[in-house]
Amino acid sequence: ETVIPLSIQIDGFFLVSQAVEVLPGQEGAAQRVPISDGDRSDRAYLPGTSLKGALRGQAMRIWRTVSGNTNKNDIPEAVKWLFGSTDYAGRLKVSDFVAERRRAPKQVEMVAIDRFTGGASHGAKFSVLAHESPCLTGNLSIDDFEVSTETRDQALGLLVLLLRDLDEGDIPLG
Repeated sequence: ETVIPLSIQIDGFFLVSQAVEVLPGQEGAAQRVPISDGDRSDRAYLPGTSLKGALRGQAMRIWRTVSGNTNKNDIPEAVKWLFGSTDYAGRLKVSDFVAERRRAPKQVEMVAIDRFTGGASHGAKFSVLAHESPCLTGNLSIDDFEVSTETRDQALGLLVLLLRDLDEGDIPLG
């Protein structure tokens, strides 16, 4: 198994959230709060499954761009090798990513955008609790697996491109 320690610096506010019920008399309360895992309620937290899904989506975008194949049902062996398929488990494991520093989230005011007009939706102002510019740390690990050299090399090349895109901020998170 190969382990790759990774730090992700988020620029701006970061939120992976869960909805909360705002009771009468609590109109100023946040309507979405950061998810937490045990004692991590005051740390920014990104579940490994969320990051793995974002990486898989980007891997498919890269593959469709390079190959010219726009069929969304056609999944290349390199992507299956990394992320898995119905035939076998993927070799890439992604840990949960957590901010090292404990910092209370800040309340941020937001407005919902009407997707048809591009303007603010009527009465759709809401607030969220979000972490400001956290640095998240975790690990990626790759299990050894017998596969053709060509597929493995393609998968590892794809992983390098994914890490580059993650570093450049081209993969949306949160």
